[in-house]
Amino acid sequence: MLTASRHSTLLVICLGFLMFPLAACETTRPYASSPPQDQSGIDRNHGYALLYATIESEARVDQVLMIKNPREEVRDLLKEIGEFAREARDVLNEWAEQDDSLGYDEHGLPWVEARTRDAIERSTSREIIAAGGRLFEHRILLTQYEALNYIHHLIDVLRELDEDEHRLEKLEAMAYDARSLLERVVNLLRTPYADDESAEKPGGAVRYGSSISRDSSSVSVSLDASLS
Repeated sequence: MLTASRHSTLLVICLGFLMFPLAACETTRPYASSPPQDQSGIDRNHGYALLYATIESEARVDQVLMIKNPREEVRDLLKEIGEFAREARDVLNEWAEQDDSLGYDEHGLPWVEARTRDAIERSTSREIIAAGGRLFEHRILLTQYEALNYIHHLIDVLRELDEDEHRLEKLEAMAYDARSLLERVVNLLRTPYADDESAEKPGGAVRYGSSISRDSSSVSVSLDASLS
């Protein structure tokens, strides 16, 4: 059984892992580029900074398993997502060490946009940590749908901006892995929840049978629409 101090420590750790995609935008990334190049180079670095921030957050996603105990299939998927992100982060770190023109320190977003995203993700993190049972699973899977969908689309755009053949090859593989994990998230989100006793009853915050929630209906509805 967790002591109060132990639980508080784990809570602080887990609140940090869900900051998709830009909780880290307030801080300086570990790799800064050389002075600005042409606009395409600046845009490329902004894209890599966004990718790095998202990957870094995803690399901690499985830390929530220290205080949550979802179904085995959800647990295994979160572990695989975390492993994927940690490997991708290592690749990005290696690239920045090898190429002085590649930097992750500036994401290029307006201040108000970065602060708004930060506020949304802090709120989402608290809601996920507070949730239990299938409600927790539903919410954490929605964040993973958003993150992985963002990652593979962002990589597609980066491949239009980067001319390095080695990086392009690695980016293609990274996007493939993100899409594969995304498909598994979608399959779990489609799993019927209506008969589970831990799901909230009709009239509550979530109706799993329709996959619609008050706090994330736009994500759920867009997910259903994209798969119809």
